Amino acid sequence: MSNPFDAPAAPPAAPTGTGHLDAVQAMKDGWNLLMEHFVVLAGAVIVSFILYTISAMLCLIPIFLVAPVVYWGHIKLSLDALDGPPQFETLLEGFNKIGDVWLPMIALFVLQFIAALPGAILSQMIQFTAGILAEDSVLLVLAASLFGTVISLGWSIGILSRFLPAPFLVVDRGMGPADAMAEAWNMTDGANWGQAALLYAFVAMTGVIGLFICFVGVIPAQALTMVAMASATRQLLGER
Repeated sequence: MSNPFDAPAAPPAAPTGTGHLDAVQAMKDGWNLLMEHFVVLAGAVIVSFILYTISAMLCLIPIFLVAPVVYWGHIKLSLDALDGPPQFETLLEGFNKIGDVWLPMIALFVLQFIAALPGAILSQMIQFTAGILAEDSVLLVLAASLFGTVISLGWSIGILSRFLPAPFLVVDRGMGPADAMAEAWNMTDGANWGQAALLYAFVAMTGVIGLFICFVGVIPAQALTMVAMASATRQLLGER
């Protein structure tokens, strides 16, 4: 029994993110663990896609309810792969505590959407303006479209890449969405910024390559990149 006269215990410290990110090592971890636990990790992607598809067919509200919880479970499964053999049932674990899982994930989606808006708006403004000012010049319109795409990609790789650890901090550390976004930004400062951008590019390229492999390649590509981002988060936390 604790002594009532003792000073109250200090709350646990938030993660400080003192680790260093190695994007290549994160992708290697993703590949190695995918090969080691292929059935569970790839199977989780397949089941996630099935659940998303069924929810989408049932209109907006079901997918609005299901997707954040399934995504939480997918993140948890990817983190578990780093600690030991992942268990498939982890994918659906969030439904057992949906009240604690759903709202933080929805709030995180909203914050990530807001973070992506400036790049998307600037890209669309460039293309729209060029379309009005140079409607008779196909080359200028195409050039503006290309430039807008470059702006959008630059925003994604340069800015949004710094928020990659945020969902994993919400799941792995139980942080609030805003705190997780702020911590992810702080963790990817300095030299880690370039590595985060490189990891973001790796993730995007892996997804594109997966699409070209008869779409079936999307399944291992998704599993690989999820584990890679989990590894990156643990690196930044100084735990890998």
